[in-house]
Amino acid sequence: MDMKAWVPYGCSFLLFILASYNMHAQSDKIDSLQKAIQNAPEDSNKVIAMKALSRELWQQSKMTSALVYEQRALALNDGLVLEKEISEVENEFSESGSSSSDPEKDLNTELRRKRDSTLKQLSVHISKIEEKQSQLNAAIKEYNRRSLSLSDDRVLEMQMTNKQLATQQQAALQHFADERSRRNWVISSSGIIVVLLTIVFFQFSRRRQTKSKLEVNQLKNRVLRSQLNPHFIFHALNSIRSFMEQCPESAGSFLVKFSTLMRQVLENSEEEKISLSEEIAMIENYMQLEAIRIPGGFDYEVSIDESIDAEVTTVPPLILQPMIENAILHGLLPLKRRGKIVLQFKEKNGLLEATIEDDGIGLGSTTVGTGTAEKKRSMGIQITRERIELLNRKMKGKGSLVQQLFEHGSRVSIAIPV
Repeated sequence: MDMKAWVPYGCSFLLFILASYNMHAQSDKIDSLQKAIQNAPEDSNKVIAMKALSRELWQQSKMTSALVYEQRALALNDGLVLEKEISEVENEFSESGSSSSDPEKDLNTELRRKRDSTLKQLSVHISKIEEKQSQLNAAIKEYNRRSLSLSDDRVLEMQMTNKQLATQQQAALQHFADERSRRNWVISSSGIIVVLLTIVFFQFSRRRQTKSKLEVNQLKNRVLRSQLNPHFIFHALNSIRSFMEQCPESAGSFLVKFSTLMRQVLENSEEEKISLSEEIAMIENYMQLEAIRIPGGFDYEVSIDESIDAEVTTVPPLILQPMIENAILHGLLPLKRRGKIVLQFKEKNGLLEATIEDDGIGLGSTTVGTGTAEKKRSMGIQITRERIELLNRKMKGKGSLVQQLFEHGSRVSIAIPV
């Protein structure tokens, strides 16, 4: 609060202290004068103390009490005067002596004469007192009249002072309110800053955790791809051996395709993503090798929607290979006729939808639900689902994998975040 605003309050407090001290001092003075009256050794001292107390009460505007003590002082003083005069008469009479035969009678006569004289003087003195009291009553009335007028002036002055104090108090309250609002604003701002810093800290910590998870996921991707790669090598080497034993002239062509596929796999396996055209090239090379390897072979068809730019659109490498491998091994291989695989690509809601359909045995497969072959097929689906889930977490996408088995054939739909 501004120091200027405290000045009126400080002055009021100081005046209150001075007034309290003055009232206390006046009360102490009255008490001391009353004790002096009680403890006075002589009546003359009591008269002096009563007059002093009357003056003090008059100064404190206690008119009735002042008048009481003034009258008591006058009465006591008159008694003292009377006693003094009687004593003087007795002294004079004793000193002058008496020639009368009855000195006691002469003394009484002189005392009566002196008493009458004194009573006359006392009557005159009482008249003066009554006159003084009348004047005092008039003075009291005038004082009361002036006091009322002065009280009105003081009331007006006090009203003005109270109004000023109210204004200053209102200003002080407004200042306090402003200070409180400013303090609340500072506290609120500090709280918001703390909350923001906490959010930033948690976001930073969460990003670090996410980054760590992504690094782990990338490592897991490499592990998953390393699990896929042996399948190519194992089946391809078996096919090469079979060709060399049964059809040596086809072994060379198969070996060229196999080496091309191995180079594609080795080049792309370390990449996070490759273009859709590169993925299709690897998948076609793989299907050509498998069509040569299995008895009777099969046909395949690849179609891409016109809205998709295969050179720009990217996908994880070998994301479709496990599904095509399942279609060949579990759908087309048991057929006694030549089968077909259809691979279609469309774009929908920011996802690349790849559909793999085959006209294999479908629900008629003897391996469905049992055996090592079914375990390998489930493993391929599970691996692909995990890779899609990793992509969803990284890209905040909604990719999915749905497999359907029909009476004749199967369909796998894969939605890949791009």
